[in-house]
Amino acid sequence: MYLKKSALPVAPATSSGLPVDPTLDTCGGVLSASILSPTDTGPTRNRDLQPSQAKEDFRNETRVSNALLMKAAAERKQHAYLVPYARLREVFGFERDDGQLVALSSDRIEQAVRMMLRAVHVDEDWYLRHYPDVKAALAQGVFRSAKHHFIESGYFEGRKPARVIVDEAWYARAYPDVSESVEFGELGSCQEHFDRYGEREGRLPSED
Repeated sequence: MYLKKSALPVAPATSSGLPVDPTLDTCGGVLSASILSPTDTGPTRNRDLQPSQAKEDFRNETRVSNALLMKAAAERKQHAYLVPYARLREVFGFERDDGQLVALSSDRIEQAVRMMLRAVHVDEDWYLRHYPDVKAALAQGVFRSAKHHFIESGYFEGRKPARVIVDEAWYARAYPDVSESVEFGELGSCQEHFDRYGEREGRLPSED
């Protein structure tokens, strides 16, 4: 008995014994592989799923992606340096604790804000991809890094230091109108709402 050779590449096996589609796709920034059944030559994920099931799978993948990114962000925050309040008082010109009134110039306020911005994590890769003009400025030696640009100019120009990750469960509880829109399929996720509308409306992406 002879086996006919297939022109298709053989996919590596997983721990479950099923092959994995070597073609990876992205969902919310996290790479995922599609499981193949022994008799299939293509990915089976979402092939026979109803629209509602496929949408639910997308939401679940988004929640997993956001949870992983939030965990990484939380780990980075542990190493952030925040300027002491006493130093900010010096910048603002507070000399006493009796509720004195102090006239602040815009220069003093910006100086204090820049000192605080040093504690903000800037995703260098994301920032340069999202803002190609900053990448060009770095190539010209105008700024040392993406974080340098963010502190000196980016924050005041309304730029973000990194992608804002929404806590899907908290956001849905905090904003039931958004939860309802997602439930009825008007939005794919709470993340989508925040990116399109939420931030401009003053909504928070997470509790902390």
